[in-house]
Amino acid sequence: MPEGKRWRLAHGVDLVWREWASDSVGYERFSGDLHRFDAATAALLQCLSQTPLDEQAVIDAVARRLALDGDSQLGLFIRQSLSQLLSLGLVEQA
Repeated sequence: MPEGKRWRLAHGVDLVWREWASDSVGYERFSGDLHRFDAATAALLQCLSQTPLDEQAVIDAVARRLALDGDSQLGLFIRQSLSQLLSLGLVEQA
């Protein structure tokens, strides 16, 4: 993924959330699809629902939200998650 690109929720995506201890479910109103997410991916999507962010800002925001270190493993996880969410049509580059 090119550096410096900003990410946001894809146009028209409207997720309604239900959360449990370590998992979250997001119901996408437009498509009617139901998605199950781990805590980090849910945090990523919730951060992007507020404002478009570049990759490092996403990593920092998720780390703050979940009280994690913004280390290289979290960065790798975020990059992989963005790629998967892009293929699902839930995020797009701004």
